[in-house]
Amino acid sequence: AVANVILNRVNSNRFPNTVVGVINQRKKTKHGWVCQFSYVCQLKDLTMYDEDSKMKAGFVAWKATNGILRDSTNGADHYLNKSKVKTLPSWVFAFNKTVKIGDHTFYATKDI
Repeated sequence: AVANVILNRVNSNRFPNTVVGVINQRKKTKHGWVCQFSYVCQLKDLTMYDEDSKMKAGFVAWKATNGILRDSTNGADHYLNKSKVKTLPSWVFAFNKTVKIGDHTFYATKDI
């Protein structure tokens, strides 16, 4: 589902037009840099040591980059695990909720 969000952003004129650009997008705030995908800002080893997880992630990435990944998010370009945040971001109330998958709720930007 996160791969779908990345692709939906790539295909939107509101975000960078490459996968790498979307993943690495940051915004400077008065409190410092904010990453669109939290793992980008985490200062820890991002190496995948579990071979099964690495294979599954690689397969999803392959499907996504070859245009054969079904969009399980119904067009979402944002997502959130509400149990992991102290305060809900304002966009939660402005966007359309599309689906809940596990602990994550997915949202699509409303057409302007």
